[in-house]
Amino acid sequence: INTITFATINASACSFYILNGTTYTASGTYNQTLTNSAGCDSVLTLNLIINTITFETINASACSFYTLNGTTYTTSGTYTQTLTNSAGCDSVLTLNLIINTITFATINASACSFYILNGTTYTASGTYNQTLTNSAGCDSVLTLNLIINNSVSTSQNITLCAGQTTTVGANTYTTSGTYVDVFPTSGCDSTVTTNLTVNPVLKTTTVTGDSITATVAGATYQWIDCSTNAALSNDTNQSYVATATGSYAVVVTLNGCTDTSACVSIIITNTKAINTAAVISAYPNPNNGTFSITTATYGTYTIVNELGQVVGTFTTNANETTAHIAGLVSGVYVIKNTQNGTIARTKIVVTQ
Repeated sequence: INTITFATINASACSFYILNGTTYTASGTYNQTLTNSAGCDSVLTLNLIINTITFETINASACSFYTLNGTTYTTSGTYTQTLTNSAGCDSVLTLNLIINTITFATINASACSFYILNGTTYTASGTYNQTLTNSAGCDSVLTLNLIINNSVSTSQNITLCAGQTTTVGANTYTTSGTYVDVFPTSGCDSTVTTNLTVNPVLKTTTVTGDSITATVAGATYQWIDCSTNAALSNDTNQSYVATATGSYAVVVTLNGCTDTSACVSIIITNTKAINTAAVISAYPNPNNGTFSITTATYGTYTIVNELGQVVGTFTTNANETTAHIAGLVSGVYVIKNTQNGTIARTKIVVTQ
């Protein structure tokens, strides 16, 4: 008697399993009755597990490149990778990839003193890079070629005489003060500060008797005869004592500025005043306060300074008399003598 044989197969497969010409696509227990070597039935039991192939899709975007399972992609497209899943079957991975590129931009700019770009302030010329994020989420490299033009500030000190003007740009100035003018230079402001001093020349005079005095002190003076505009020889002091009826003025120079006073008329009231050059003369002239007088008019002579003050006297009783007047300071003096309503006078210059 031959016996029926029994056998069991435990198997797993991916998608399908073939046993003795029969294909199985689902998990389960299956029996096959075959004939064994004794010619009897051979019952074969199949315990089958069918593992399926898995599919997965990845939608991705990246900047410049994308790496998946060790493979690097640099261009957009759809890619497939076949892997092995945990059941030992194929795992088909589909990658839908968008590659976004890094963008580059260049800005050429110039500015005054400083330039602000994306919140960063630059104060010097140069080339600068900023790495930002573009609309695709990738780097945006921004190159800035920058020229910084600096504002220029200068100052000048100008001194003028009254009546003169100075012009800065479109502005003309005539009075003392500090003035600021702004000019656009290379797109930037150029500031010029002008410190202007206008020196007035006080050209007024006062009259005391025959004496005229310039109001301003400490200047240089030249008295002139207004009838001829000729300078009066040796009359370069602050005061002038007229020896003859006429019109006189003074040219005043102070701080490099020169102006002429109004003419002043002096009238010698004694109509018997004589020509001094023909009657009295003094020498040496200029002198130091000691001098000789040659005159035909004897008597007492007074010495009058430029303010009309009598500063000394002497008496002559000969055609030539030497006088020494102590205490005379440098200046112009008038020597005069009055007799019988007639005035004899001349002028001396004292230098010490």
